[in-house]
Amino acid sequence: MKSFVLKLSCRLFTGMVLAVIIATSAPYAEGGTLKPIKKAVRPVAVMSVKALPDLVVKPPSWSSPPKAGDPIGTASVLNLTVLNQGSAAAGASKLKIACQPLGGTGCPGGLDGTIDIQPLDPGQSMTYAWPPANISEKWLPGQYRLTFSADDAKQVSESNEANNASHLIFTVPSKKNFEAAKDMAPISQAPVLAVSLAIPVQSPAAGTEHEAGQPLSIKWNKGPVSTYPTVNILLVDAQDGQVRETIKSGAANNGAYLTWPAPQMYAWPGTSYRIKIATPDSKFTGKSGVFTIVAPKAKKKVPFILDAQITNGWAYARGGDLRPQDCMSAPQVQPGRQPGSHEVKIGHFVKQADHGECGYYDEYYFRSRVTFDMNALAGKEIVEAALMIRLGDSIELAPGATNAELSSQCDIYRLNGAWPASPQSLYDFYPGTLLKSFSLYAENETANIDLLNVVKDWAAGQANHGLMLRGPLNRSQYADSVCVKYYHSVKLIGWYLE
Repeated sequence: MKSFVLKLSCRLFTGMVLAVIIATSAPYAEGGTLKPIKKAVRPVAVMSVKALPDLVVKPPSWSSPPKAGDPIGTASVLNLTVLNQGSAAAGASKLKIACQPLGGTGCPGGLDGTIDIQPLDPGQSMTYAWPPANISEKWLPGQYRLTFSADDAKQVSESNEANNASHLIFTVPSKKNFEAAKDMAPISQAPVLAVSLAIPVQSPAAGTEHEAGQPLSIKWNKGPVSTYPTVNILLVDAQDGQVRETIKSGAANNGAYLTWPAPQMYAWPGTSYRIKIATPDSKFTGKSGVFTIVAPKAKKKVPFILDAQITNGWAYARGGDLRPQDCMSAPQVQPGRQPGSHEVKIGHFVKQADHGECGYYDEYYFRSRVTFDMNALAGKEIVEAALMIRLGDSIELAPGATNAELSSQCDIYRLNGAWPASPQSLYDFYPGTLLKSFSLYAENETANIDLLNVVKDWAAGQANHGLMLRGPLNRSQYADSVCVKYYHSVKLIGWYLE
């Protein structure tokens, strides 16, 4: 038996050696040269990691433990801090606060709600006070759990969506047990700390300069103090914190105050300031970054010239004895030449004519609208502005022995609406407010009519329907009576400061 086993072992060993020799001799070519086996090597995949924000709620703390019977949000206020601990900026989000009673009659009103969280850079945090002051709601004895959920509306894509919630369990003792309970730490509550709430003041930004005499943009986040209808806005010295001016006491708490022009007396070299926002009770405050007020920059006068866009309008009527059949085919009297595209035509043209047995007269009135493209002057400080206009040719025909309807006057109106299409109303056509009148007598004589106030209004964004130019006559009393004026080279000229 032993001999059989030994022989079998020897055979197995001999077979294994032979197999190894065969296998290892395969890579050798004739002549004994070793040829390496080539294997394809896959490239190493490189993973890119996208930077994302990560919003969390830091452990909240009470300014003082809540006590039964106290108004909500007065003596006891939670210090809530939302932190972006991610590696990218987080956009605006919402922090939801929800209350759940663990014992007692239920949660007092005002403990549930939502706070708007402004955008946060990596590592940046914002602190808010909760709950808002509500003197009509009182703390009730019992045990409560508050849940704080950052980015509750899922507005921000985060690197960790599972760490947004934080909880606080606390007990509100009854009045008779408060003295005994105040020395006991609330369940799962962080150590009691004083509230350190700052109203976020976003503008003016740190390191900025603001020109004296120009409105200073003051902006703050009203969310932490949204229960206060008003706030006080102060200018304080950046070095010693002393109040230099009360900008607005009782300003509406809407997050912005944009109308305070910084006085030039604060434009001292080396002096810097902050804007301080404070609630009327001074319980909550916030300050802007350090900024400076500088003297106004010297402005230079810049000339402008705007070409007019002209739309000529007209009104027409026929009068006389129009009963004869010949009146049906009577031609219109031609009231002078058509104006060119850069000409203004104003005045009246009334003239008699005969056609067979028809005796009639045609009556025309001419008015023009003049507009200017104000885009280049939008927001500019206009200091001079005038309408420049030059007289061209004229047509005049005195009625009988009088020249009462002949006039060299042109009236300028500020239009208060859209320009009506022609033919327009025959008489009483005054779709605007009379501004000025001027008179020119000789061909190529030029007038410059001051329009500063109107142009300042247009530059400031007020409605700009243009100007109407027309003759002073409302209705002619004669036939024949003609007074037609043509004007050209119509421009708006002036100066602005920059």
